[in-house]
Amino acid sequence: ETIDLPSARAFVGSFERTSFTTAVTFRERKALINLRHHLERLVVSYNALHPDASRTPPSADSICRGIVAALEVLAELEAHEKDASHDPEALVVVCVPANTQSNSEPRVHVWVKGNPGVLDSNLKERTKLTVELCMGKRNLAHAKDTSWVRERREIEEKRDSSAVESILCTEHNGEILLLEGTVHNAFVIHKDGRLQTADKDILFGHQRALVLRAAQDLGVHVDLSCPRLSERDSWQAVVITNAFRVFEPVSHVLVPAQLSKQPLRMEFSTNPLL
Repeated sequence: ETIDLPSARAFVGSFERTSFTTAVTFRERKALINLRHHLERLVVSYNALHPDASRTPPSADSICRGIVAALEVLAELEAHEKDASHDPEALVVVCVPANTQSNSEPRVHVWVKGNPGVLDSNLKERTKLTVELCMGKRNLAHAKDTSWVRERREIEEKRDSSAVESILCTEHNGEILLLEGTVHNAFVIHKDGRLQTADKDILFGHQRALVLRAAQDLGVHVDLSCPRLSERDSWQAVVITNAFRVFEPVSHVLVPAQLSKQPLRMEFSTNPLL
């Protein structure tokens, strides 16, 4: 069955408490970036949302078949659009709602759309992102759940108009700790060369996994702990990652008075990609 939905957000929003993942293709739609991570995430999220042992999680084969079928439908639709140019890659969103029947595999729902390649080589223009810190965290951090799309709406509505993302924070022993963005993982690069990112109470994104693997290959020291706002003077750069931004530096971090004695606007001129 094929249904036309205008956006990925509309597609995800049509499901209640459902495991999902967002991926992008490469090699002209012949492969998905970090496919294994997406397959594992769907199963982990499904089991976390539906702990009933009789609910069978989706198999890798059924997920892959659904993705291939959706991409084939997209190619057919594009083929009928005469004299139209199409993006070389595709955005792929997979949702797996709970199966109402015990001991049978759940249905896999896939939304696809043409998408430009995410590996943009023009790095000099990718330096003007502003993010804002705010208190809060996911209720079920390790599961990618469609309900979060609705739950984060209040955070998005309160966000400063200049910011593209809100970095969720928590307090521990009087320290403000950075967790993750509402749709991104967050990294801090310190002046001593350390790469720091939270390792608990967050969703482990597939680009985060690739960044950590690359850091290991390059011999970069990784600190798997929450960055502390009190150590901000040691920060050289702040970076956010997800399926779209890959590894994108932040130019400004806004800190509201709630998290500091007074509002702060931190500026970072260093682009770690250059």
